[in-house]
Amino acid sequence: MVTSIGLGCVTFGREIDAETAYKVMDHALDRGVDFFDTAEGYTNGELSSEQVIGDWMKSRGVSDQITICTKVSSGGTAENIKRALAQSLDRLQVDKIQIYKAHSAFKDAPYEEYLGTMNEAVEAGQVDVIGCSNFRAGQLKEALDTSDKNGWARFQITQPPYSLARSDNPGHLDRIEAEAEFFPLCVKEGVGITPYSPLGAGFLAGKYTRGEYVADQTKFPKGTRFDMRPGHAEIYFEERNFDIVDKLRAKSEELGVPIVRLAMAWVMSNKSLTSVLIGARKPDHVDNAIEAMDMELSPELYAEMTAWGS
Repeated sequence: MVTSIGLGCVTFGREIDAETAYKVMDHALDRGVDFFDTAEGYTNGELSSEQVIGDWMKSRGVSDQITICTKVSSGGTAENIKRALAQSLDRLQVDKIQIYKAHSAFKDAPYEEYLGTMNEAVEAGQVDVIGCSNFRAGQLKEALDTSDKNGWARFQITQPPYSLARSDNPGHLDRIEAEAEFFPLCVKEGVGITPYSPLGAGFLAGKYTRGEYVADQTKFPKGTRFDMRPGHAEIYFEERNFDIVDKLRAKSEELGVPIVRLAMAWVMSNKSLTSVLIGARKPDHVDNAIEAMDMELSPELYAEMTAWGS
């Protein structure tokens, strides 16, 4: 069981320092959000998100109150997963991780190798539940079939990208594909869906204008997600998505609702989802997400917004 909003901790170390991250986590827990998502790959090379979370839990004495999800990002070989898991446990300063995910469908190892190794971690009591992130429907189905065939622990939770924005990037799950193929498979197989990036890495906040991004990455505001990860622009910066932002802005003005809240509320209105992961660089970003969760979209408004970009 996880809270309906999860705190995505990718910003810790990359975009905000430890002191600010502590304030965000304090506020999230005070507001009832105790599902924290991180990964071994969330680091700026010096400060690790896992380490920040581990230090915070120890300082607050709340390790038993937080549901931690972390991910192995560096490869799927048995040797690497064992190493990565041991290091994640050490950085988080815990004996067990509630949710451990493959950050992607690894290309350096077959399903049998990394699923078998993750199953060993479950049997050893190091992990409660395993899952995956950034998988497509076919990859998830093959993973589930592999686990079932071998009698192993199977993926029980998944983490796809999901927002109003569309994507033609072959490496990124598009929302139409998610709704038509991925989500129905998860529901059928009993796999919890905890999407990330409900604002399209901040693109749907309406801060960017058409033509602003060509090939000059210095145009991105310093410290923003696109400044830190300019490759994300290849996913979101296209005319169809700017059209969606225009419609979103017009609707937010018509309703008198902040554009960010409206975009998140659309994601949170999808009944197939278990929890929605939100990134936060300051405490009031958590409040924005809670307000979006409390906002009830009418069926007509939800259908109207869903049609954007279709």
